[in-house]
Amino acid sequence: VLEFPEGLKPGRHALFVTLDTDEVDWVPNAGAVGFDLAGVRAGLPNEKGLLVVASDPAFRVNLAAAQGLTEVGMAEAGRAFGGATERMLFAWRFEQPGYSARFALERHEPQIAATVVTHLLPSERLLAVGATVLLDIKRTGVREIKVALPKGTGPLVDFKGPMIKEKRAPAADADPETWTIVFQRRIRGEYRLDLSFDRKFDADAWSAA
Repeated sequence: VLEFPEGLKPGRHALFVTLDTDEVDWVPNAGAVGFDLAGVRAGLPNEKGLLVVASDPAFRVNLAAAQGLTEVGMAEAGRAFGGATERMLFAWRFEQPGYSARFALERHEPQIAATVVTHLLPSERLLAVGATVLLDIKRTGVREIKVALPKGTGPLVDFKGPMIKEKRAPAADADPETWTIVFQRRIRGEYRLDLSFDRKFDADAWSAA
């Protein structure tokens, strides 16, 4: 129940309602999540209006079922929102408040481009290896990435980057040695990961140039 201290003057008024879910990662990496949407009511016997569905680029939204809705074009929906149609996918008109709809929501596959810069520093019986991995993650965010290192790198690898929650070491005798970097939340956009490790050699391991 909404109460207005000074009442409402005659004329047209707009009320915007936002419904959020606070469940972390409620849409999985694979498969679709179905959800039902019942009509928001103004509490009056005579109600009509529009239902407009927009989406973050990370998701694909499909209409599974609808009742009491008539599809309209984006132009009509845009006029209702001051001409803005950014990220709008669907729009329907309803003449009675008892409409309903069911949607299926799924994630797009992420598009990831990587640039890797590796630098070496040889010294007596030691080869210091460092690398910078620059990621450009588009469409949807990711919760983890994998980094492949040469066999024999060993467990002493130092990873540095924002939002790192966990570093999972590769399986024994893996070739290549693939590490899994898990983030505190999904990351999207540009991301930088720095890593370093040392390769030690016995005197007999060095070869003459």
